[in-house]
Amino acid sequence: MRKILIIMFIVLCLCGCVSYSVEHKEYNSIGNNFTTDTIKVYEDILYTLSFAKVSSIDSEYYSVIIEYVGSGWLFLGGDVTIQADNRIIKIIDNKPYRIVLPGGDVKEIIRATIDKNSLKAIANSSTLRVQFFGSPIEINGEQIEYINRFYIEYVKDE
Repeated sequence: MRKILIIMFIVLCLCGCVSYSVEHKEYNSIGNNFTTDTIKVYEDILYTLSFAKVSSIDSEYYSVIIEYVGSGWLFLGGDVTIQADNRIIKIIDNKPYRIVLPGGDVKEIIRATIDKNSLKAIANSSTLRVQFFGSPIEINGEQIEYINRFYIEYVKDE
């Protein structure tokens, strides 16, 4: 029985499963406070993929966030290619964040800005793949539905 539970746990960790939850944070900054609303749509043993809205009184923008935590550096280049149905979207973070964590693991973060129309195409897609290192990550229908829900609730259409 214990072996079955361990195998089930490993499978769940590897499948990229997450639930719909938007994390809201408020930041006090000199002259311009801002907020972030972030949804994590994919998570496995090494990577997480999130979408975020950053808002202040006079502006807002959207970003794709990829986080890697592991025992060795990947030196993620900051290039992200997203295939939403037949549309290819290329975005870049010119300065990915890298840090050594306590205990020796490393963390790398790509935070690339994405325009509203591209985010809408992603939210309304039926197939979605994201590539930033190695093979593309396949985003399943439920995860795409989370992105669509986030888009409806947090992104203003003009």
